[in-house]
Amino acid sequence: DISNQSVEDDDIHDSNYRGNNPMTPPLERIDPYFWMRDDTRKRVDVIDHLNAENQYCEKKLEHLSSLRDELYSEMLYHMKETDQTMPYNYGPYKYYSKTEKGLSYPIHCRKITEMGEECVILDGNEIAKGFEYCDINSIDPSPSHRLLAYSVDNNGYETYRLRVKSLE
Repeated sequence: DISNQSVEDDDIHDSNYRGNNPMTPPLERIDPYFWMRDDTRKRVDVIDHLNAENQYCEKKLEHLSSLRDELYSEMLYHMKETDQTMPYNYGPYKYYSKTEKGLSYPIHCRKITEMGEECVILDGNEIAKGFEYCDINSIDPSPSHRLLAYSVDNNGYETYRLRVKSLE
């Protein structure tokens, strides 16, 4: 039962943090949840505790499930799922992104002219395949327009990997 979870004294983390402007005496922080820190996401005790918390939350909020569904439907109703950003000129191309109904991530495109053929330069939905989490950021074409640099975070730690894609 999650409500009876106790924290052992050995699990409490005490840190003397001086921050950007050190002071005397140092600012003391007591963190009773430090024991849950698991950068590898592999500690069974932490995972079991989080799963128990999630089950407890679901049980306590199950009477609100119809309201949650209703709110979600209402939010979707007010969103334009199929949309396109205003194109911006960069060199000979017009760059823009678009979203399509039923897809989770934007599709980044370019055209030589307003009426030219659309070229998909980066499809976020393809990049996100196989991952539970995906954040694509900093999408920049090179000055020659032959390469595209972008960064991807697949774990939620905001640790982005820089990728370069050929556009030829």
